[in-house]
Amino acid sequence: MERIKFSLGVTGVIKYFPEADIFSSAMVKRGKPAPDLFLYAAEKMGLQPRHCVVIEDSPYGVEGGIAAGMRVIGYTGGGHSEPSHEPRLRKAGAHFVCQDWGQVNSVLQGL
Repeated sequence: MERIKFSLGVTGVIKYFPEADIFSSAMVKRGKPAPDLFLYAAEKMGLQPRHCVVIEDSPYGVEGGIAAGMRVIGYTGGGHSEPSHEPRLRKAGAHFVCQDWGQVNSVLQGL
């Protein structure tokens, strides 16, 4: 949980996430690519999976979001991304793949 909060803080988006709406794989039995974490988060937030959007930078995370019945945006803007990253996220099932947060925002506005 500490790493998640640090990452949200570094990116400047932590202000958009109340403490109760931050979730970790430590909260569920099976981690990604199982859908458990995504389904757990949706349940705790009182949302149906079909009304959720997952933003993921790993193929396993994309697979988990798809298995949960959610829309998935693959993200390739991280420093660890390489040219093969986008096709791997698409192969895992990402509905959209974005290279930066501006593109993510555009996709979200269109949903």
